[in-house]
Amino acid sequence: MRSLAPIILFLYNRPYQTIKTLNFLKKNLLSSKSDLIIFSDGSKQNELDKKKVEIVRIIIKNFTGFKSKKIYFRKKNLGLFKNIIGGLDTVFKKYDKAIILEDDLLVEKNFLKYMNQALSIYSGDSNVACISGWFCGHNNRNINDTFFLKGSDIWGWATWRRSWKDFNRNPKSLLKEFKKKPELIKKFNLNNSYDYYGLLKKREKNINQSWGILWNASNFLKEKFYLNFSNSLCINIGQDQSGSHDMSKIGYFNQKLLHKKINLKKQEIKESLIGEKIKSDFFRKNFQLEKNIFKRINPFKRIYNKLVYRNKIITYSGEFKNWKEAKKKSKGYNSKKILMNVFNATLKAKNNLYYFERDGSLLSRNTISHNQLHLILELINKKKRGLNIVDYGGSLGSMYFKFKDIINQKYRNIWNIVEQKSFVNIGSKKLKEKNLNFLETLNSIKKKIDIVMINGTLQYLENPDKVLKKILKLKPEIILIEKLPILNKQTKSEIYIQKRGENSYPSWIFTKSFIKLLFKKNNFILDQILTPEFEHNLHVKSEKINFSDFVYKKN
Repeated sequence: MRSLAPIILFLYNRPYQTIKTLNFLKKNLLSSKSDLIIFSDGSKQNELDKKKVEIVRIIIKNFTGFKSKKIYFRKKNLGLFKNIIGGLDTVFKKYDKAIILEDDLLVEKNFLKYMNQALSIYSGDSNVACISGWFCGHNNRNINDTFFLKGSDIWGWATWRRSWKDFNRNPKSLLKEFKKKPELIKKFNLNNSYDYYGLLKKREKNINQSWGILWNASNFLKEKFYLNFSNSLCINIGQDQSGSHDMSKIGYFNQKLLHKKINLKKQEIKESLIGEKIKSDFFRKNFQLEKNIFKRINPFKRIYNKLVYRNKIITYSGEFKNWKEAKKKSKGYNSKKILMNVFNATLKAKNNLYYFERDGSLLSRNTISHNQLHLILELINKKKRGLNIVDYGGSLGSMYFKFKDIINQKYRNIWNIVEQKSFVNIGSKKLKEKNLNFLETLNSIKKKIDIVMINGTLQYLENPDKVLKKILKLKPEIILIEKLPILNKQTKSEIYIQKRGENSYPSWIFTKSFIKLLFKKNNFILDQILTPEFEHNLHVKSEKINFSDFVYKKN
């Protein structure tokens, strides 16, 4: 093998995916011998996006494990197309080959080895445009370890300067070529299993930012081939509605890395009909036209979907005179069924890269609180040490498990979850880690507290003001309150029953002044009013509930 290709990584605003991508890449034996070049796109003009980009940049500044690391910090948001095209133009001015990744790809431990070998083997074959690390899941045993298809793919791939120099990035020119040879469109669309041609037309109209469709079309029209591995060397974890190309409803979801040994040797450069059929069958199964979807769903499945949807709807009834009355007319939080739903969902989310837990539900949507994460990283940077963190009402630690790789990069933090007894018992037995504690009371915390986070919890406490007073007496540097339900027209805090599916429990809905005076009396000042990350379209008495986020600091 000749000199190793540099690894080019394109990032934007996805911290969870970024740290996972880097961690998996670092597990490669060749990572410590490889140069890493990162292109970090700038933020859009809103506060939440700025925070996400800042978190990503903290991660990449702190990350080590490569021969060298060079970071290009974009000063403004270029977007997917310009960031990648411009970045690779820069790379190929200096390097004659490169391995390219984006921020949602996890690679197998021998990914760099096989990609570098393939780059070396086919470096002199001008009709091979690139090497593709991703291939769809399948059970076909009749296909070789490696094979060729026409065109290109862009999930964990590699190429040479010669191919990039030959790249036609003009969509009008590419469409013109297809119009000259319309018989090619069916094959370009993988025998009409996926509408690549339609994607190309949208790119020409600037409806999407896909640079990959241009790369694919250019190589396809030039009759260039790309090498595939029958056992995928990478998987995509970007299907959580956080990226430009969300694919959460299709079969990329939950693909696994197989870690199989690959027999990589030079072979005849011709298209594999078996490989083409596997891929076209995969796309045909997962990309049916929307108008045909309901024809394939049997009536029993439709009824089931309606019932599942009803169980996700949140409604309120009341108001009630006191907590005791509301509690009597609801099932309460101590339900064993609720506890086991939360535990099972937390365990699955902890052990599965694709899932997130919230309120006992297992979701494919990213539910990470970037406001929390940004605040913690800011304080770590200020203190230059690990923090003592209190997650009040933090359930069984689902947020911690998604955060820990990010917040513990330089320093070890202690994460204390204060919860009801049943949660503490199961958390301590099944989920406890060295720096993760499950506690019933704040009194169990002896060390000075740096930050207290109260995420969607105060409304479910019988005496939220008493709990806040206890927290304030501990004098943490920062208190973050998230998802606090407020009705602007209300003159006093009121008690309702919140119902979700079969579960129901008392819940406060507060006034705007509920916490304001309490914090002021205890010498805490309002530092920030945050923009909520998630929309909650919930109403009481025909008035929309405002779920508000606040940061208070010790004066």
